[in-house]
Amino acid sequence: MITTENDIKVLYREDFSQLQTELNQLASQYHPDIINLDKLYSVFLVLSRQEEEAMDVVRKSIATDQLELLDVERNAVFREFVDRVKSPSNQFNEIVHLSALRLEVLLDQYVDITRRSYDHKTTAFYKLIKETSDTYLTDVHMIGLAPWTLKLDHKNREFDALMKIRYDEVATRTGLQIEQVRMDIDAVYQNMSDQMNAQIKVNVAIKYEAFVKYLNQRE
Repeated sequence: MITTENDIKVLYREDFSQLQTELNQLASQYHPDIINLDKLYSVFLVLSRQEEEAMDVVRKSIATDQLELLDVERNAVFREFVDRVKSPSNQFNEIVHLSALRLEVLLDQYVDITRRSYDHKTTAFYKLIKETSDTYLTDVHMIGLAPWTLKLDHKNREFDALMKIRYDEVATRTGLQIEQVRMDIDAVYQNMSDQMNAQIKVNVAIKYEAFVKYLNQRE
């Protein structure tokens, strides 16, 4: 049986925006009316536009000298991390060299990270820190990078905490109910998922297969 599995409440803002974009692309391809989701999807679109309009206001008001300084600092730690991975000193020991090569492949995924938006960068740094603390932990220790990963984690969390305070301040000052809109979108998305699952149980599942498979693969 094909079922939807995503829980969008755990997504960061940039990841959530990406999901919205992908859902719109899927809708243009599979058409919500064909899979009996046209009414809910229309509500989802309206709420998504409301959230994006609110976020535009926040993004234009969010920047402060303190945030910019913290962002510069975490970028600097990341560059130090990259420089350590690519250091010529890693060439003289084969085991260390192989660890460095594996980390270079990992870092290729983050080559443009310092040019990304605040939210996207924060999410990407969390992902990198998780990977270097899990899958690549041995390589990190082999090159002696643990202090840099801890420092990057600290700087990223410090930035994220201040960013959330700024979001709340701007939302309060401008009267924007971003979190409420997001909760409404979460509820509509869950209703879409529940309705699709209910229909799958009584209809021919193949009708929904491509749409649901794509959503499930995002997990």
